[in-house]
Amino acid sequence: MSRPAPTVDQWPELDMPFPLRQNPHVEITRARTREWAIAMGMLPTDQARHWWDHVNLTALEAWCFPDVRPERLLLVDKWLSMGIMLDDQFDSTPLGRRLDATCRVMNDLITATTHPSGAPHPPRHPFSRAVTDLLAAFTQVMSPVWMQRHRYHLTLWWGGVVQAVAHRAHGHAPLTFRQRLAVRRLTVGMHAYGDLFELACDWEMPPACNALYEVQRIRRIVSDVTVYLNDLYSVERERAEGNDDNVLLAWESGGLTPEQARNRSAQQIEQMVREFITLRATLPELATAARLVTADQEGLERWAITCTLYLSGANHSQAIIPRYTDTTSHLAHDHRLDCALEASSTDPPPGRWDS
Repeated sequence: MSRPAPTVDQWPELDMPFPLRQNPHVEITRARTREWAIAMGMLPTDQARHWWDHVNLTALEAWCFPDVRPERLLLVDKWLSMGIMLDDQFDSTPLGRRLDATCRVMNDLITATTHPSGAPHPPRHPFSRAVTDLLAAFTQVMSPVWMQRHRYHLTLWWGGVVQAVAHRAHGHAPLTFRQRLAVRRLTVGMHAYGDLFELACDWEMPPACNALYEVQRIRRIVSDVTVYLNDLYSVERERAEGNDDNVLLAWESGGLTPEQARNRSAQQIEQMVREFITLRATLPELATAARLVTADQEGLERWAITCTLYLSGANHSQAIIPRYTDTTSHLAHDHRLDCALEASSTDPPPGRWDS
C-alpha cells in the first residue's frame, strides 16, 4: 500500500487490493433516504438539509455496497444516516458532556428496540422514531433470530456512547490506546452495522456458523478497519471539534506525533487486510466441514464478497466524502436531546410504553 507523505491536514487515500465500484442506484437512493430523514424529523430545517446534501452519506453506502439491489441499499442507507446524525448529537452538542441526559436518551432508544412492530409509539424524538421505523422494516425481510441479534448489537453501540460521554464529562486522564479502542469498537456501531452485511447480500448467517472463529474474526477485522479508517480520515475534523473519541488522538496523547499516529493507523490497516485475505480463503473449506447446504455455501460466499467490497468502498468513500474530510461542516441539526427527554412525573419508567 504505497502512499505519498501526508501533510498536516490531509492524508492520501490508502491502496486496497480489492475491486472498487459504485452502486448504480446511488442517486435514487439518496433522494429516498433524504425524504425519509425529513419525515422522521431528523432534518427539520433548510440548514440541516443543506448539511445532509453536503456531507453525501449515500455516496459512502454506494461505494461500500456496489452490488446491493435498490430496496436493500435504501435500508442500509437509512440506517447509516440515522446513525451518523445520532452520533453527531453526542460529538457536537452539549449532550456529549451530560451523562444524565445521555442516559435518558439511551433509555428511550433501547426501549424503542423492543417496541412491537405496528404498535402505537409516542414519538419521543426523531431518532427513536427512526429506529422504530427501521426495525419494523427489517422485520419484513429478516428472521426473528437476526432481529434479536441486531437489537442486542444496537444496545452495545448505545452503551458505548454512554461510556464515551461518561469519560468526556468525568474522566480525569486521557484513555490509553487500548481503552480508547475498546470504546471506539462500540461507539462506531459496527456490531450492529455488521449485521447489515447479511441484509445486503440477501442471506442470513446460520447462528452456529456465526459463532465460528473465522467468521467472528472477519467481523472483527471489518469492524476494526472501519474504526481505523474513520479515525484516520476524520482526525483533523475531530481535532477541530475538540472531540477526543479517536484512536489516533489516543496515540498522540501517549507521545506520538500526528504523522506517527497516522502511519501507525495505516500499518494496522495493512496488517488486518492481509489477515482478512488469509481468512477469506479458508471459508469454502469451512463451509464444507460444517456441511452447510448449498444455499448457505453460496450465501457465505456472497457474504465474503460483500465484506471484501465493503473494505475497498469504505476506504475510498471515507477518504473523499465531506463527512470525513471537511473540518468546517460537522453537524446537521442540534435536536436538543439534552432537554427533549427531561424527566417528569408523568413519564413512564424506562421500558414501559404509554397505553
